Amino acid sequence: DVWNALLSRETRVLDYDDEIESAVATQIDSGILQGPYHKEKLDAIFGSGAWRAIKRHGIWQGQLQEDGSKKVRGIDDARMSKHNAAAILTDTIATTPPDIAMQCAMMLGRSGASHDALRDVELLMGSDDLADAYHGVPTKPEQLSLSVVSFRRTDLEAAETNFAISVGHLFGLAAAVVNFNRLPDLLLKVVRIDADEMECTPFMIYPAIPTSSTIWAP
Repeated sequence: DVWNALLSRETRVLDYDDEIESAVATQIDSGILQGPYHKEKLDAIFGSGAWRAIKRHGIWQGQLQEDGSKKVRGIDDARMSKHNAAAILTDTIATTPPDIAMQCAMMLGRSGASHDALRDVELLMGSDDLADAYHGVPTKPEQLSLSVVSFRRTDLEAAETNFAISVGHLFGLAAAVVNFNRLPDLLLKVVRIDADEMECTPFMIYPAIPTSSTIWAP
């Protein structure tokens, strides 16, 4: 219980506290998070010392939003909380190589299609950034005690740290990357068999290369 007590007393001002608190409030409204709670409430729900929180901090992604404000992403420090040290992963992910577009073009050229057919092919490449990403992976009910995030309240007169329970995976968890990719990786295999799109391995941002012709199906 020492770790949770330490977080509950943490009142240092960090960069992007306002943005993190605002994002947490939005996630509570959408149902991704449950709370906010004080430590005493979570002690009553899970038992004192039977839950472990992850501290959330913000990083600027180097981009601006439409209103001119910085685009800040909440990162849950599962390394500091030792969550990742306790995780045992038996599989990993395969990321997309940077020359995937060139590889797909070469595969089309070697498909046996005629030059006339290839002239009609429009090869495009784009990406789809999922807003919820790992948060869309449900957490097992029996593991909710380990899916707790701490954050600094900025809407209160006195500095205070609160907690929220995440029903989905938290950013910063090593296991979130693998768990997130299991379902889309399965769907990817189906797409490769049954569609005329060359899809790449998903990794929170989905690359896709649609073709305008059915001359080749992977």
